[in-house]
Amino acid sequence: MEKSLRTKTIISTIICFVPILLGVLFWSSLPNEVAIHIGLRGISKGSKLIGLVIIPTVFLAFNFMYCIKPDWFNAHFTKHRFWLFPFMSNAFYIFIISFS
Repeated sequence: MEKSLRTKTIISTIICFVPILLGVLFWSSLPNEVAIHIGLRGISKGSKLIGLVIIPTVFLAFNFMYCIKPDWFNAHFTKHRFWLFPFMSNAFYIFIISFS
């Protein structure tokens, strides 16, 4: 792996790890049920573990796989590909916190 690719992978992985760290740090101050998705009848609540740990961990795993093997995702837009999953992970975390 070349140096710039390694640096971008490390930075994007750290950015993906931020929501997991914040979820663990503020675990006790958040309600037991947090917003997971918006359904037809409004916001659906789900487990705090799923919303604050498992889903950001999935984004982290996808980010790592995406940076290492982008052809698994048929990635043709290579210029900004490193910031896709970090952006999605943090946006999802902001959604969970703002609607909880």
